[in-house]
Amino acid sequence: MLRNDHDMMKLIKNSDGLVHLSSPEIVFLSFEDIKDGEKYQHYRFAQDFQSWQKKEADAMEAETLLSMKTYLMDSLLASAIDLPTDIYDSTGTQIQEWDGILSSGDTLYLLEAKHSMSIEKVNKIADRVKQFPQIMKLSAEKVFDGKHRKIAGIACGTRFPGGCREEAHRLGLMVVYPSGSRYRVDGKIDFDYAIER
Repeated sequence: MLRNDHDMMKLIKNSDGLVHLSSPEIVFLSFEDIKDGEKYQHYRFAQDFQSWQKKEADAMEAETLLSMKTYLMDSLLASAIDLPTDIYDSTGTQIQEWDGILSSGDTLYLLEAKHSMSIEKVNKIADRVKQFPQIMKLSAEKVFDGKHRKIAGIACGTRFPGGCREEAHRLGLMVVYPSGSRYRVDGKIDFDYAIER
């Protein structure tokens, strides 16, 4: 039972306040704001927000990866194999990480997903794709063997502001973006990143 601000502070000491169940967007921190007979629950902003962001990012990465696999199957009649996304050197140090890496035929598809894409992020993705042949040489992973001859970089995002998709294509990247109720793969690409051995 809450009788005063002291009781309220004891109640919310491990949270960021209370939220009303019918309007959870308002956080209550003072006893004076609480109404008799109403139902409230603890609210932890940092934990809830970070947890929500992580779940949303994971869901977007999974859906863009699925869209890319579907595109490969439908458009190129090629199945894709998931490869490890964290790449380590012989000492066990991580040297690069991607949100998805797919192998199909002689091509590696490197996917990087961002909620809101920008020209700066597109440029960074293109730079990382260009670095990948060197990363493969440093990698301790046996999956990056000599059969892969081409690398395709894919910029995935829920929002591509004006000019970002065009810049991605100019840099030789494929693009995965929302279209209708699903993600669409825009596969306009020339394989500029042939692997030299």
